[in-house]
Amino acid sequence: MTRFLASGLLLSALLTACSGDGKSTQNALAMSPDRIAASGRIEPQDRERVVIPETTGRLVRVLVEEGDSVEVGQLMAVIENSELSARVTQAKAARALRQAELERMRAGPRTQEKTRARAALARAEAQHNLAVSELQRREQMVAQKLISAQELAQHQAQARVSEADLQHARAELQLLEQGNRAEDIAQAEAALAVADAELLAAEAALARSEVRSPIKGVVLKRMLNAGETVTMLAPQPFVYLGDTRQRVVRAEVSELDIAGLRQDARVWVRSDAFPEQKFTGKVQRIAGRMGPRQALSDDPAEYRDVKVIEVTIELDDAPALPVGLRVDVFIERAPSLVMGH
Repeated sequence: MTRFLASGLLLSALLTACSGDGKSTQNALAMSPDRIAASGRIEPQDRERVVIPETTGRLVRVLVEEGDSVEVGQLMAVIENSELSARVTQAKAARALRQAELERMRAGPRTQEKTRARAALARAEAQHNLAVSELQRREQMVAQKLISAQELAQHQAQARVSEADLQHARAELQLLEQGNRAEDIAQAEAALAVADAELLAAEAALARSEVRSPIKGVVLKRMLNAGETVTMLAPQPFVYLGDTRQRVVRAEVSELDIAGLRQDARVWVRSDAFPEQKFTGKVQRIAGRMGPRQALSDDPAEYRDVKVIEVTIELDDAPALPVGLRVDVFIERAPSLVMGH
C-alpha cells in the first residue's frame, strides 16, 4: 500500500510539473526513478578538431572565415615561407646534379671518348716504335764510334719515355672499355639518396607553413588573423573544425548511475536556450573507460571530483543545434533497474 501511495504522489508531481514551465519539467524528470539525469553538450559526430600551426612565423594569408565549409586538405592559411621555398629550390637543384652524375656513371664512357683513346694509343705506339728504331740506329753508330756514349744515353731516355706514354695510353683505353667500377656507381647512388632525403626534409618544412584542413567540415571558430605571429614555444589554435552534417550530444553520466545505462535507451534533451522545446534521441555509444568530469555546469552543487562515463546520444530528426550548446540530458534507465520493478 505504501509503495502504491508513493507512486501516486510521484505521478501527481510529474503531472503538476508538466503543466508548469520547462524548468519544472526538468526537475520532475531529474527526480524520476526511471531516468538518469546528466549534463551534456552538442558536438559534431566526430568531435571538434583543433588545428594548430606546426611552425613559427607570421600569418601572411588567411583564407577561411567562421562558418565556411572546408574539404580535406584544403588550404586555410599560409605562414611566411620565402626562405623555406628557397631551400626547396636549392634542394631540387642539388638532387638534379646528383641524378645526372649517377646516370653518367651508369652509362659509362661515350663512344667518342673510346675512339679518342684508341687514337691516342695508336699515336703512342708509333712514337715508341720510332724511338726504339732510332735507339737501335744510335747503338750501331756508337759501336762504329760515330757518336758519343752521351748522345746514346739521351736516345735511351727518349725510348723509356715513349714506352711509359704507350703504357699510359693502353691503361686509359682499358679503363674506358671496362666502364665505371661498381663501387663508384654505389657511391653516386648514395649521394643521390642523401639529396633525396634533403629534398624531402625541405618540402616537409615548407608544407608545415601551409595550414590545411584535416577533415571535411565547417569552421566553427577562428582564433588567429592575418599578420599575427604563431610560435611553437606557446602553440595557439588557428581554427576549430567540425563535421556538422550530423550533431550528437555527449553526456557525462555519474559513476553512481552507470549500472542503469544501456545501448539504444531513449533520451530526452532540453536546454535553457530553447525552453519551450524538448528533443528526443537514443543512446548511440557508451564509452569503455571512466574519467573526470569535463562539461561542468554553473551549478555550485555539482560535484567536481565525481568520475563519469561518456555517453554519445543520437538525436531524432537531426536538429541543427549550435555546437557547444550545454544541455540537460535524461536517459531512460534499464528496465530491470527501474525502482519498484
